[in-house]
Amino acid sequence: MKGLQIKREQCWTAFWMLFLIGLFGILVFWSMLQPFGAPPDENERFKIVNYLVSHGRLPHGGDPEIMIDGWGFSYGFQPILPYIIDAVFLKLFRLFSDSVYLSYVAVRFGSVLTGVIMAAVVWRLSVRLFQGKWSAALFTFFLCLWPQAMFMHTYVNVDSMALMSSAVIVYAWVRGLESGWDKRTCLLLGVGCGLCAMSYYNAYGFLLCSLLLFVGSYMLGGPREALGGTRQAAGKMVRRGLVVFAVAFAIAGWWFIRNAMLYDGDFLGLASRKAYAEQYAVDHLKPSQAPTWHNAGFSLIDMLMQTDYILLVAKSFVGMFEHMRLPLPDWMYPVYWVILGAGLLAAVAVRLPKEGRDRAGREKALLFHGAMLLCIVIPNFLGLWYSYDTNYQPQGRYVLPMLVPLMYYAARGYDKIGTLVSRRFGQKIGRLVPAAVCLMLIVLAFLVFKDVIFTKYYYNFSLVRAGGFQ
Repeated sequence: MKGLQIKREQCWTAFWMLFLIGLFGILVFWSMLQPFGAPPDENERFKIVNYLVSHGRLPHGGDPEIMIDGWGFSYGFQPILPYIIDAVFLKLFRLFSDSVYLSYVAVRFGSVLTGVIMAAVVWRLSVRLFQGKWSAALFTFFLCLWPQAMFMHTYVNVDSMALMSSAVIVYAWVRGLESGWDKRTCLLLGVGCGLCAMSYYNAYGFLLCSLLLFVGSYMLGGPREALGGTRQAAGKMVRRGLVVFAVAFAIAGWWFIRNAMLYDGDFLGLASRKAYAEQYAVDHLKPSQAPTWHNAGFSLIDMLMQTDYILLVAKSFVGMFEHMRLPLPDWMYPVYWVILGAGLLAAVAVRLPKEGRDRAGREKALLFHGAMLLCIVIPNFLGLWYSYDTNYQPQGRYVLPMLVPLMYYAARGYDKIGTLVSRRFGQKIGRLVPAAVCLMLIVLAFLVFKDVIFTKYYYNFSLVRAGGFQ
């Protein structure tokens, strides 16, 4: 029996190794198929990568070489760690080849690699969140085969790192709540927070929730009593917290110090970016004159009621590629929504008895779910306010940072259904529930790649290949 169990574990390990290799291959092929500049703002982001390679130094956010035409600002005011990584890959590639086309593929490799690292982290996280292997697999497939998330890992952007860092942070949360904040877990949380800080501001909810969860976990009744009281808990919290802060600061602190020095104390760079836009943008794109709903005197409710904001965000959260001009087939959206919605509904509606959970366990669960739900709300609020106050852009990629917590609850719902089915019809039948949804997600992802990406781009790709990738 023990030998059989070992063999099963080996089979699952082999399966996940094949999955990671397969995902890597798909993301690389996807990045090779789509023309450079087809994804949103890729040319504007590549200006920074090209600057880094050409000059060997970091640009000022207002440098004319990286300015976005018409808008009066650049992405250089915001964290650029992903572009630095992309520049390293591009620099290395140019040592061996002068192919312009393949250099574009090389510069996208940072995002591809980030997507594969995220998949590996998500699998480690899934086996801690779910006892059943198929439920763990479902959580992984939800995250790694979601069309818009896959798209983020195929071109030059910072969203890919935001997604990966959110997975690292949640993994650290689970480890910290389960077994205490040992040094390794604190290092992991510090890495996740540092990478998150160097990605996209719409993912910063994970930084706030990390602070709340970390402090809250030490203030719980059970752990506090185990440490010998409030003073001892506070002392250990400070020591471990300094480890987290030191690691995160080592990764990201230099960037914000640099911003403060360059932009008169504006460590986030947002005020300076707005000032440049006001001065150099064409008139109708200046922040003070932009035709936003806020500037026009309408309310947030007016915007939601009089536009397709909710529909467009919902569709592009599932998948709308290029500059929102390459959608999935119409029938796919309701299928994805039903799969996701059914899992979320089951997570809320299905009640299972809580087994062996003491007061400390209940408090930890409440803390964890509070942080997860807050990380769903925050990016949606930021994306909504951005469209209302700054620039009307109902794009699902702005709310993608909620992917990890949202898909956790979707997978949790199917896990609950599977548990109920197992109790009534046996474990083998119960496993079919998450396994069937896994199969549906695999088939849908295959169809997205075949019917949308491959069909759209293969002809142009074949011409480039025939020309020797020049």
